[in-house]
Amino acid sequence: MVLTTATRIFVIFNMFDWKVLARICILLIFNLSNGMQLLGQAAKTAVAPSQQLNFIEARLNAGQLEEAMAAFNELKSDDYSDSTAYYYHRLGSTLTFRLGRFDASVSHLRTLLHLSYKLDYSAPSKGLTLFNLGKLLSKQGQVDSAKLLLFESINEYRKANLPIDVADCWRTLGNIYIGQHDYFKAIEAMTSAQEILHVMKRHGEVDSINQEYYVQQLAWCYFNLAEFYHRVDDRTKVRIYLKYSQDLLEKYSDQFPYIKKEALENQGRIFNLLGDYQESITSYLALLNSPELKHSAQYELHILLKIAQVFGGPYQQFEHAIAYWRRALDFAKEGEMDQSSELVPMYRELARCYINNNQPVLARQSLEAAWSLVDRPGMNLQRAILYFNEARLAILTTDYEKAIHYIDTAQLIFDFPKSASLANILVLKSFAYLKLYKQTERIDDLNTSIHLSKKALDVLIAYEEQHFSRTSEGNAYRRCIEMQLEGLFLLSDIRPDDTTKDEIFQLLELGKARTIRQNLSFEQLYATNSSDIINQYESLKSRRAILLNEYYNKENQKSNSHQIEIGYELSMIESSLQEALNKIKVEQKVKGSQWNIINIQQNLPRESAVILYFMGDSTIYSFSIHKTGVLGKRLILKKDALSLLEDISAHVTNLRISEDTLGTELFEAYEIVLLPQIRELPKSIKHLQLVADGPLLSLPWAALCTSAPKTHDFRRWPYLINTYSVSNLPTTRLLAETSSDRSRAEIACIAVDSIAGEVLNGIDEELSSLRHLYDADYTSFRNSDNFRFIKDLNDFPILHFATHAFPNIRQPIQSYFLFPDSNRLTMLHLLSSNVKAELISLGACNTGKGPWQPGIGIVSMAHIFLQSGSNSVLSNTWAYSDRLTEKVITAFHKNLRNQIPLNESLQLAQLDYVENAKPELSAHPFYWAGLQIHGNTKPFKVKKRAPIVPFIVGLIGLLYLLRRLMISRAS
Repeated sequence: MVLTTATRIFVIFNMFDWKVLARICILLIFNLSNGMQLLGQAAKTAVAPSQQLNFIEARLNAGQLEEAMAAFNELKSDDYSDSTAYYYHRLGSTLTFRLGRFDASVSHLRTLLHLSYKLDYSAPSKGLTLFNLGKLLSKQGQVDSAKLLLFESINEYRKANLPIDVADCWRTLGNIYIGQHDYFKAIEAMTSAQEILHVMKRHGEVDSINQEYYVQQLAWCYFNLAEFYHRVDDRTKVRIYLKYSQDLLEKYSDQFPYIKKEALENQGRIFNLLGDYQESITSYLALLNSPELKHSAQYELHILLKIAQVFGGPYQQFEHAIAYWRRALDFAKEGEMDQSSELVPMYRELARCYINNNQPVLARQSLEAAWSLVDRPGMNLQRAILYFNEARLAILTTDYEKAIHYIDTAQLIFDFPKSASLANILVLKSFAYLKLYKQTERIDDLNTSIHLSKKALDVLIAYEEQHFSRTSEGNAYRRCIEMQLEGLFLLSDIRPDDTTKDEIFQLLELGKARTIRQNLSFEQLYATNSSDIINQYESLKSRRAILLNEYYNKENQKSNSHQIEIGYELSMIESSLQEALNKIKVEQKVKGSQWNIINIQQNLPRESAVILYFMGDSTIYSFSIHKTGVLGKRLILKKDALSLLEDISAHVTNLRISEDTLGTELFEAYEIVLLPQIRELPKSIKHLQLVADGPLLSLPWAALCTSAPKTHDFRRWPYLINTYSVSNLPTTRLLAETSSDRSRAEIACIAVDSIAGEVLNGIDEELSSLRHLYDADYTSFRNSDNFRFIKDLNDFPILHFATHAFPNIRQPIQSYFLFPDSNRLTMLHLLSSNVKAELISLGACNTGKGPWQPGIGIVSMAHIFLQSGSNSVLSNTWAYSDRLTEKVITAFHKNLRNQIPLNESLQLAQLDYVENAKPELSAHPFYWAGLQIHGNTKPFKVKKRAPIVPFIVGLIGLLYLLRRLMISRAS
């Protein structure tokens, strides 16, 4: 009876087109009698196909996805008119998307888009279809098509005056650009979304829309901006935007249940972005186990996947990752998951974790489970990635020919665009050929490996230059270099020739030629470059922001002609911005190394040698160049040797370590990194210029011992500086670029006596000594309460900083010198004022300390000064005793005034300090070995002043003779 009545009511409501009431009626009956299945069967016999769609939508809204899909599959779109077919495909796209069947969803959306234009539906309808299709295509890797659809969606939403939807499109475009590492376009898109949302808030348009949707969009916009600044290593901006995002979500979390859930999930994303992986996982687990929040099965699976991804990705905890991937798989199988779209990536990632955890049998089982599900058309990308996992598994089991076959098959199935992914694929194939060569000793395999690693490096460099990125692919970049070096060194053993040696040199030099400017955020990049094109770019951005404000102003929207005029100018600005960006990329592009071995030999003094290092995973590649020859060395490191090199700097600064232990470690480090090269160098070599890498960058080279110390008296240890002077080069290019003679030695001292009541020891003695040394060439800026003196610093070839320095490990450009009243003089402030000198003398702690970045080196304050245009820098790698180290710095400047090269000036100053140290403990390397000279070592000119006393005596004598002559003539 209930069923008959319900069916009649439903038919009557549909006759009058009261579809909403019809759906409500169905849901009420379903909840009261739980008779949805019977109602569906009645509907098939009693209603038209268009009405059956309403039943399917009711099941969809009730969460009965599989039942809805089964009923949907029984329908045929051929039976419908265009308008009903539109409804059919809209419902189909929603159903297949909810079930994770993205290929089917794309198919429905394409038909939907065609029908919306054929029937001339409203702009919002077209905009939504374009937007959904664009998002799905971007998920499938079709980013160019996705971008075109999203831009068209923006146009449709603008016609309908839907700014929040326009913002959503810009935000989605920003995410696509971030994925492509096109950071200029990413920041433009994200900023556009943010500006639109802020304009809506200012004009009071938020109250008239879904406020929950607005809050969600703005929070995601903030988070995406944080993600962008994370990519360009601007940690300050990352924290600012993450705080904006979290504050906004927490503000509305009590008002909207979904926002509360979003706020908790956002905490996990924030910690993950900041590298606090344990905190990220803790946040996700708290959300998963939260008793007051109800989770759908889909959302619970979503959180499980997040946890598994963190464990198996950056956190590298594969045991835990495996446990959560298996838990997620079990959960997915119990629920309503699509067997191909969702389970295949999960099995694939589980297999990857098994491979990384050296469990080939379990990895094989996971891959077979994934292969059994890849049976649909349109899954070529999934198949290709599975073949790459097969290749990794084959390498793990030493079947290298099979690995190569799998990689070739994957590349045939899917044409990977030029990207970091393609570079990694080529490196994997190069590695397989290299291993195959070591098995078979076929020279063709070695040549193929070298060719593939070269190709991978070319792909990566072209990709990075195109997208203006130098840091995000640093690790992939290093893998390319290491593979190529490995092959070239093996080839050099077989067939040594000058061409191979020059290739090795160029490859080592390539990694050192990158500059710090690529690590700055774009605001900082503008601040350090006065180029007219960048000023033009900034002006265009400002004008664009003003026009966007006008475009969404309600008063302006009343005038169609004014709106068209604004839109036209906006399109012109977009074109000009793109042109400006292309010019900026050309200006900022880092030129590759153009120097060869002969150039370096021509610029090297006869008694000098330069040694380039590259650190692989467990191998040191080195290359020594001197006036009459070159030498390449490949050193395999044991695990304890690598640990020694990483920890030795910390051991030198730890005064509690026994003399025997420290002396042994300093000798072992010398044996590992220098002795193999020094054995082959001419006996006449007295000066070493080192282009270091990895942990070698912080090595206290001067304190290395050339033999095991046989005494506890630090003054009599066989330090390296007893035999060689040591200096550091960021790149051998400096040997040619700084070949011009030095100017006159004139110094400006920037000093602080005390900070927050703490007196800085040794400042008076240090400045007094420098004043005496430089005499009329000395200028002091002491205890300045403002930074107006910065504008005068470029008048001096030598700058000496005598104050506290504080490196910022997270964001090196924000490292600073501390002045009275807690005023901070940051590196950004100095670079913005274009401060540089021929020598920067840093009498401050930790100025050689910083984070290590692939392809860059240690990004310390000294490094930033060098890369901003200063020729030489004297820095300290750690904190030290002011009074004791002041003696070394003063002696260094004394030697400099005697026109001694900078590397020898420091060597002599350190030797003199060690020899005369009292008590003997003050000769410990901690007190002097942290001082290092970086860059050009050429001496300064010092204008000799005529002695004043002999000049006066001679003048008096001349006057006396003239007077006698005049008297004699008069008489």
